[in-house]
Amino acid sequence: MSRLTAFIRLISKKTIVSAIFCTALFTVQPAQAIEQADKLAKLLKAEKYEDAIKLLQKQSDKGEVAATYLLAMMYDHGRGTEQNFDKAFELFMIGAKTGHHPSENSVGQAYNNGKGVELDHAKAVEWFRKAAEGGNATAQYNLGLRYSLGEGVDKDEAKALEWFLKAAEQDNPFGQYNAAYAYATAAGTEKNMIEALKWAKLASEKGFKPAVVFTSFLASKTTEEERKAALDKIGAFKMQQAGLVDLNAQK
Repeated sequence: MSRLTAFIRLISKKTIVSAIFCTALFTVQPAQAIEQADKLAKLLKAEKYEDAIKLLQKQSDKGEVAATYLLAMMYDHGRGTEQNFDKAFELFMIGAKTGHHPSENSVGQAYNNGKGVELDHAKAVEWFRKAAEGGNATAQYNLGLRYSLGEGVDKDEAKALEWFLKAAEQDNPFGQYNAAYAYATAAGTEKNMIEALKWAKLASEKGFKPAVVFTSFLASKTTEEERKAALDKIGAFKMQQAGLVDLNAQK
């Protein structure tokens, strides 16, 4: 989990995480970064959102893009202030214009959902692509979904899978689940139950409920040999994630 993701989850109240994931978020000197990040994490955990906004505003005024992004999240979720999609979009755009990939993805989400800005699927794709090409896993999944649905871009299941896999390879459970579904249904690729089971199980291990159900379904439709091959691939993937092996070098 990235430090930025840790803060986002604290703001959205999806989970409580240790402040250790949040250190060095800001681009100031390391000691000061740790102090500021630790203070912010404590405020968010204590649900002292108004104080958190003051801290984020102070850092944002200094030009800290990550702080501006998190401040936008506060407005987006209505934490410590009234929910204000217009203000959130304004702040997301500040970061997006600097090439901050999480901000670019959030601008894409705003256009895609019509929150804080007029709904525009084509512009959503434009911003998702910027973030996705910059390596943002969430944006890669979002871009894949646009290709899968044909929203803001011509429907292209092969392109959708390409982006789902980029997200999946960064351990994004939504990318993994959608890649699994594509392999199981031959959407944009040849049917491959081993790859389907591999990605579904990896997503299910993160507690993603649709993936848990899909994994059970796939297990009932595969042979023992296929299930063993999928487990071998999962093991290799986890070793790669841990930096113990480079799968690309073995291809």
